[in-house]
Amino acid sequence: MRKKILIIILVLIYSSGFGQKPVLDTTAFNGWPYVNCPLISNDGKFVSYRIENQPVNGGTLVIQKLFDKWRKNIIGGKLEFFSSDSQKGIFTIKDSLFVLEFSDNSLKFKGIVDSFKYPEINNNDWIAYQIKGRNDSLMLYNIYTNEVKTYGSVINYGFDRNGQFLLIETKAKDEQINDYSLRYISLKSKNTSTIWTSKYGKPESIKSFAFNDDGTQIAFIVGHADNDLNNNSIWIYKNDRDEAEAVVTVTNLEPNFVIGSDGLKFNSQSDKIFFNLSRIANHDLKKTGSASVDIWNYKDELLQSEQVGRRSKDQFRAVVNLNTKMLVRLEDEYSSLSFSSNNNSPKGNYLIAEKINYFSDYWWHKDFAQNIELVSTLDGARRPVLNNSKHIIRNVKLSPSEEFVVWYDPNAHHYYSYEIASGKIRNLSKDLPYPLFDNEKSSPNKQAAFGLVGWVEDGKSILVYDRYDIWDLNLLNGRKPINTTNKFGRNNRIVLGVADNNIVRNFKENDTVLIAGFNRNTKENGFFKTVIGKGGITRKGKMQSYSFCIPRTVPYVKGLGTIRDLISAGWPIKAKNTDLFLVYRMKSDESINLFTTKDLVNFKRISDIHPETKYNWITAELHHWKMLDGKPSQGILYKPENFSEKKKYPLIFLYYEEKSDGLHMFMQPRYSSAIIDIPYYVSNGYLVFVPDIHFKKGHIGKGTVNSVVSAAAYLSKYEWVDSNRLGIHGQSFGGYETNYLITHSNIFKAACEGSGSSNLISSYSQLTGGLQKGSGGSRQSLFEIDQSFIGVTPWERPDLYVENSPVFGIQNVTTPLLIWHCKDDVSVPFEQGIEMFLGMRRANKKVWLLQYDGDGHAVGGNNAIDLTTRMKQFFDHYLKNTPAPVWMTRGIPYKDKQVQDGLELDYSGVQP
Repeated sequence: MRKKILIIILVLIYSSGFGQKPVLDTTAFNGWPYVNCPLISNDGKFVSYRIENQPVNGGTLVIQKLFDKWRKNIIGGKLEFFSSDSQKGIFTIKDSLFVLEFSDNSLKFKGIVDSFKYPEINNNDWIAYQIKGRNDSLMLYNIYTNEVKTYGSVINYGFDRNGQFLLIETKAKDEQINDYSLRYISLKSKNTSTIWTSKYGKPESIKSFAFNDDGTQIAFIVGHADNDLNNNSIWIYKNDRDEAEAVVTVTNLEPNFVIGSDGLKFNSQSDKIFFNLSRIANHDLKKTGSASVDIWNYKDELLQSEQVGRRSKDQFRAVVNLNTKMLVRLEDEYSSLSFSSNNNSPKGNYLIAEKINYFSDYWWHKDFAQNIELVSTLDGARRPVLNNSKHIIRNVKLSPSEEFVVWYDPNAHHYYSYEIASGKIRNLSKDLPYPLFDNEKSSPNKQAAFGLVGWVEDGKSILVYDRYDIWDLNLLNGRKPINTTNKFGRNNRIVLGVADNNIVRNFKENDTVLIAGFNRNTKENGFFKTVIGKGGITRKGKMQSYSFCIPRTVPYVKGLGTIRDLISAGWPIKAKNTDLFLVYRMKSDESINLFTTKDLVNFKRISDIHPETKYNWITAELHHWKMLDGKPSQGILYKPENFSEKKKYPLIFLYYEEKSDGLHMFMQPRYSSAIIDIPYYVSNGYLVFVPDIHFKKGHIGKGTVNSVVSAAAYLSKYEWVDSNRLGIHGQSFGGYETNYLITHSNIFKAACEGSGSSNLISSYSQLTGGLQKGSGGSRQSLFEIDQSFIGVTPWERPDLYVENSPVFGIQNVTTPLLIWHCKDDVSVPFEQGIEMFLGMRRANKKVWLLQYDGDGHAVGGNNAIDLTTRMKQFFDHYLKNTPAPVWMTRGIPYKDKQVQDGLELDYSGVQP
């Protein structure tokens, strides 16, 4: 009996030990696998994706059939596209090109290629490629018929966007003869036309070319083979003619201007070509023997430091009318141009020109003025839309029909339209019952509009966001605004947004639109559908405790190391010919994977990548508490998977602004480029809490204390929180918050800040990036109207700048501080880190400063590896009582830089 009991005990002990997952260490960072590059076939029966880092530093292409067990894993592969009939996949492995036939699993190797192209939209029949070592031969291959056509001596080529035509440029094989030609090929009829040939003995070549929308016309630039712009000319070919003709030559140009080598673009009617003019620089203007002096004048529109690196404008947009051959330079020295907001080519009858005086100082300078004009592409005439606006205007757009100009006025918080035919200006949003801007933010620059969704029927109306819903605003103001989502978002506190890639789209009446929803209370995410012009939610999905697709109006959760920062796309992909969507799904404790859905309620798993299950991973909880001022707040508590209420854990607070919306975001472990890696710390026995930070004008420091100290008091009530081992950490604005917290509270055992401000008085008058490294602009706006919102100048309220500056509270510090700040930081001057370090050093406070050469506001490469190690050693010493490393106890002399790293732990008993 005793023997049986002993065996059972041993088995239990062995099982318990065997079942313990290892903690996450840095060796896992570089080889962490994740899903990327999703595609779905037109018929919705096949999907593909790539598993990055499987194998490590490589990847595996997966092509699989839905509702079937058919699947292909191709190491190193990348699917370029599915054929339009959904029966083939064209993929590459490095520089090798393959065609996979799904019906019989046959694989065609097309060769090791130097280049490979296919049509932008309808990649349905033909692909073109050049085999390595084949003397510039171009292979044109039909993926359905297996027909191959070969063209020799090809140096450049390209399809029109619809895949109907191919253009190739050839060069004579004889190197002594500069003989270039351009050939236009109809892929349907196989007819080939030589549309241009260089003149014998002239070293001419094609610099760039562009098709019109339907591929029937081509514009191209002919220039000197050695890239001399002086003889560039623009040619046009129409496929109902025998050859191309020159439409712009040097004889058409203003003095000191030449035609640039790129920038060709047709308008939608194909009767105009837009291109770039380059101004010839004059290098003989400097006086010999003159003093080299920068003269700063208070009347200068741009500071001398802003002018460094800003050359005079040397490229200008122009247009040539193909019917009249009239050339018009559209852009002048002082304005910027924009086309109409169209999904395809613009009509091109008008462009918008914006000229802003004293833009960098727009909120205070008496000479600030913003002018918005319509520029006619017929003759370059300019018509004022808004003249001499004394406050900034945002999001100026020309409608696709080119009948209206629309803009958002941040001062009035309204959208306006300008009717081109009548010249009337209308307030489009005056009848809306809800604000269209983020009125929860205090600083003017943070009170941005929630955004323009798109146009309806080329510009009869626009769709815009309020905090929760989408509104349809008629541009003629002939009807009341229509709530497209019928207040579904507001009534359920769900933020709704079009589930796309944030482009301004052109919608049609009765278009069905996929909507992403995000619940601000629960952080649940899901999908819905609405129909343009109908109003309301036509199909309700299911809100779930996952992250699928976060609407653009939700503050984007960056800076926590989310995998969304790595993947190339995060938006749902619809199968062209069926109502099936391929979507991402993730959770804090579940890697991002791909799923399909038809009803937006049920999701079928496609990929199954879960490297986190190998480790003691994290869990995430949403916590609510009342701040010191009695107002509610939210935050995310990250615990280890093996969390036990019987243990006491050290706790680190990590913060910036509002991050609680990231509850369900998966965080891929990585080396620290700016902040600690949450999974790494939590897996290794820490708790990490990310509280939302709330501010009031003039009191950003007190807002930080109100938010973080109250969170610390709230969490310290739990027995499993060791209130004697609390740490704080932040970078950039979070670095400033850290500096303020240690000078205004004494409850934290260790603090680490990166790239943070310490003295708002000096920071106010510093330059962004200094004299040479960044824009050289003034940092004053940051404190008067932006993130560090004091709202006044230091000479108007010096008390507020002193109140909010950590350096004036250094005498109160009891918390050891680790600072990292780089000399090349163009966002927060390095001097801010030096001020905090020198002040604490003078006051005999414990402080260290890490400065990494070659990096700026964040670090990378070996510097990130080093920062990861040193931050962990710092926190481990103060919050886990491990021995301090030598670099903390003894330091590293400058002469030993890159000779000794001091990372070894100091067991001598010497304390930091």
